[in-house]
Amino acid sequence: MFSTPEETFEWYANELRKISELSARYFLDDPYCKQGYRSEINEVIRLIRADFNIALYNNKARYQRIDGARDWVKENMGSTGNWPELYKYTEEIKLEYESEKLAYSQLRKASKELYDATQSYFGEGWLFYSDKSLDILGGAIQTTMGAFTFYVGKKIGSKGMKTSGTISMAYGGGRLYQGISDITYELSDGELNLGGDPTKFLIEQSVSALGGDSITAKKVYYDIDFVNNIYVGFAAFKIIDPKKKN
Repeated sequence: MFSTPEETFEWYANELRKISELSARYFLDDPYCKQGYRSEINEVIRLIRADFNIALYNNKARYQRIDGARDWVKENMGSTGNWPELYKYTEEIKLEYESEKLAYSQLRKASKELYDATQSYFGEGWLFYSDKSLDILGGAIQTTMGAFTFYVGKKIGSKGMKTSGTISMAYGGGRLYQGISDITYELSDGELNLGGDPTKFLIEQSVSALGGDSITAKKVYYDIDFVNNIYVGFAAFKIIDPKKKN
């Protein structure tokens, strides 16, 4: 889908800004709330982009120091360079986008009239089903990778990998269910609402029981997913890069 980390980052940043603008338009009434929400999203994008650009600069500077075939082999074959950092920030902006997208999907089901009025982002017909099919596919892949991580962790006796695999399976299964729920709602013309992501719901209930609000619950949900994805990503880089095995 993307040829460079920059394209990946900018796509998610643009989609985040686009869907947040629609959320402000349809779900917020107070003008000050609208403005505050837009400013918050822009600040989030600005801060993550600043960190991403630093990692990108360091990665480019690193390869500019290459002098001769030995250095080329060392930098390209024996090391992952700054790719873990680049992955970290593209993953962070991606999760911010997915957070807003999920909230948008749930809020638009408040009524059939609101649901119909907010069709512009996901589109109609095959566009809608294509988008939701990708959500289902993404959830299935995350579940499968979680099962594989758990299996490997069990084989080598790694509690960390088993825990990570369990979290991935729970999050992937929840996203798969969310995609199926959205398609069911569309096919039934709003008559059948299966609800949202059960994993997210359980985390929200747990945070609420501990005295937290919905904003805190949302942060906990995505922070767990973010940290878990980074753990899996860095574990893969350690396998790829022999220097990082110790």
